[in-house]
Amino acid sequence: DRLNKLHNPTLYSKWAFEHRLYREAPLPPPTSPSTIQVLELSNHAKAFTLAGSSIITIDRDFDTLVKNKMGALWHIRQTLKAQQGDCYEVDDFRVKIAQVFQGQDVKGVLIEVEYTPCQYLAQGEPIIRDFIEQLRLPNAREFFRPKDYNPASAGEDKVFTILDTGRQYMELLRMR
Repeated sequence: DRLNKLHNPTLYSKWAFEHRLYREAPLPPPTSPSTIQVLELSNHAKAFTLAGSSIITIDRDFDTLVKNKMGALWHIRQTLKAQQGDCYEVDDFRVKIAQVFQGQDVKGVLIEVEYTPCQYLAQGEPIIRDFIEQLRLPNAREFFRPKDYNPASAGEDKVFTILDTGRQYMELLRMR
């Protein structure tokens, strides 16, 4: 409603995602289990996988193979989904909105804001932050930078890639 009242957006497309958190099956002697996260975004051909601090893209067929063949080694700990999200265009912004479900339970609303003319994190962040602040969303948690982003070493020319987007989703969606 707030987006409609302030900006009169144009519906661009539908979108969906599925995030799965796998836990390593405990092997004797008991150790602290490792985790792997898999994220599928409907608007990307490949899935994202995060293991430790390393993120890669994988073919969706490979993910299916891992689920079917390695089920004894890895157990799904949680699955979060959004199946009927809307993607809007507002001038130079692309805004994705979807309800997040765990099973049948609504866990919240996810809003992604992309400023399309800008690829550089240092330039785009203040513009996106201003756009979000105009919406005055209650209880909003913001994720602008991947945890491994270091502005001192990246400088002003850190290009924000699709892997950064995947990492942000996984940091946000992983329940601790």
